[in-house]
Amino acid sequence: MKVNVISDKHNPFLKRKEIAAEIEHESEASPRKDALQQWISKELKTDVDKVEIKHIFTETGLPKSRAKVFVWEEKVMKKSEPQKKEEKKEQETKQEKKEEKQE
Repeated sequence: MKVNVISDKHNPFLKRKEIAAEIEHESEASPRKDALQQWISKELKTDVDKVEIKHIFTETGLPKSRAKVFVWEEKVMKKSEPQKKEEKKEQETKQEKKEEKQE
């Protein structure tokens, strides 16, 4: 996997660096977001948590992809995963028990 940086722009208002990159991946599958995130964090010598891959688009019929990447000055907060049904049921039963005790 070869990565060529097409543009590199600093956005002082949002405190991030915006990178457009072209990725050549001959005889390989399209690059995964986490692999590209690792590569960029190594090259820029930053924390992996500060690198956010917005999207990777593979060009039709070619072993090339384009990616848009944000490198934040502060750590990126990941979206919280939705609670599983079992966890929700457990919380509901705990709340019901508390209410019964109060009565």
